[in-house]
Amino acid sequence: MLGWIHVIHLSTEKEETKEGTRIPQANEDCHWSPGAPFPTSERTEALNGLTMALSRKYRLSRTNDIRAVLKGGRRSVYPPFRIFSLANNLSYSRFAFVTPKTVSKKAVTRNTLRRRGAEWIRANRIHLSYRKDFVIFFSKEAGVIPRHSLYEYLEGAFNRNNPHLPKNTIARSQ
Repeated sequence: MLGWIHVIHLSTEKEETKEGTRIPQANEDCHWSPGAPFPTSERTEALNGLTMALSRKYRLSRTNDIRAVLKGGRRSVYPPFRIFSLANNLSYSRFAFVTPKTVSKKAVTRNTLRRRGAEWIRANRIHLSYRKDFVIFFSKEAGVIPRHSLYEYLEGAFNRNNPHLPKNTIARSQ
């Protein structure tokens, strides 16, 4: 027994296209006219020119640099995180964020904490205030506190009278 046969007739002549036609994107108005400027959302206009991530220049990414900070740096214990710092020879600070699996088994939660920390550093221009390398270890409590509370803790840790570290600074034995 034969199944249904579908026959499609295609024209060999090229169809005339209108000038200025294009396929609309999923989030834009489909009634766009060719002379009008390209539609943008309010959010795109508000973020125009802003960088949302901490620049690579301000990231402490080399393993040897992180080990040096952990081994020879000063340590400060603060409720949702620990901060290790070590002076550098640069005119700016660099940061590394460590979120162990003890905070959360979900990578989404750990990455969110790192992004929030980096965003607070970038937004408050902390990377320009010191000439140090910082490693920030998030603890279990950091995984459950709301974003604004995490920002308050970070602000309390970095905006002290002591320009080097928070009050709870412990000098590491070498």
